[in-house]
Amino acid sequence: LKDISVPMFVVGTETDHIAPWRSVYKTALFTDCDLTFVLTKGGHNGGILSQPGHGSRHYRIGHRLPGAHYIGADAWLKACAPKPGSWWPEWADWLSAQSGDLVMPPGIGAPERGFPALAPAPGAYVFQP
Repeated sequence: LKDISVPMFVVGTETDHIAPWRSVYKTALFTDCDLTFVLTKGGHNGGILSQPGHGSRHYRIGHRLPGAHYIGADAWLKACAPKPGSWWPEWADWLSAQSGDLVMPPGIGAPERGFPALAPAPGAYVFQP
């Protein structure tokens, strides 16, 4: 993992029984890249699916610059105060900061090769019961 040099956004959940957050936090120990770590309220499913507007949610977020020294999980927890709400807006902001300009996707089908689009996107199958 030390060879990964792209920015990472890593999410752990407070009561995850499958991937305990302190184990997920070890990503900070095994990488040297720009790392944003989020710890959100909930378990394996609920913590991840805590969409904006979901009541009684909170999260903590911390950022480590590339090459910065490791901070243990307990010290990180003390340093990052809980924020009310969902972590999703933080993720959207992070994605936006990592992304370039929006581009139009290519058209569907290949009419120049004799394969016209069968239906407008997303396709008729989406509307079938």
